[in-house]
Amino acid sequence: MKRTRTGSQITGSVFLYVDYQMSVEAIRNQLAQILQNQPEWDKRVMNVQVTNATERFKEIRILVTSEDSSRNWDLRVAVREKLIEFININYPGAFARIRVQEMT
Repeated sequence: MKRTRTGSQITGSVFLYVDYQMSVEAIRNQLAQILQNQPEWDKRVMNVQVTNATERFKEIRILVTSEDSSRNWDLRVAVREKLIEFININYPGAFARIRVQEMT
């Protein structure tokens, strides 16, 4: 499968780094809602996966497809912005952070 900037197989990634308490299923559901209203999405690929896990956070990779690289850039920006807003409103504190525990 040949991939070019103007070909019909443009797949883009968005990465989020969230706390282990953040629901991956909630991100999947919200992504589906976001993409319904995005004309840049070509309806081929919508995928959410945990691609890494560290002692501090889990890495979420979102894959989306568009007809060309310009549309895919716009789509990835919109998805990132809307998911950040969704998480901040509905899951405050869910983004990766360093935890400090008091020693008593």
